[in-house]
Amino acid sequence: MTDAQPDARIDTPVSPRTDTQVSDAVTEVLMRILSVSEEDVTPESRLADDLDADSLDLSEITAALAARGFVVDKADVKARASTVADLIALVDSPSEPA
Repeated sequence: MTDAQPDARIDTPVSPRTDTQVSDAVTEVLMRILSVSEEDVTPESRLADDLDADSLDLSEITAALAARGFVVDKADVKARASTVADLIALVDSPSEPA
């Protein structure tokens, strides 16, 4: 029998996040995954054309945001997010547990 530690992310209550927190998280994830500077990530920046994001990058971005506790639909991101602003709009903060 092992002394497995519970996953803190599961036990931590999640509260709604502000637009600034969502925007900051998206910017940080884009900078890390796409190796771009903060100045490159503006609401108008086009994910593919300006930031060179491909479909694999979008999958990684979605997973990284989900790991931070955001609700992100990978299919929506791939189909509807052409700019950073689009991506931010598709990221939902989790609702309070019922």
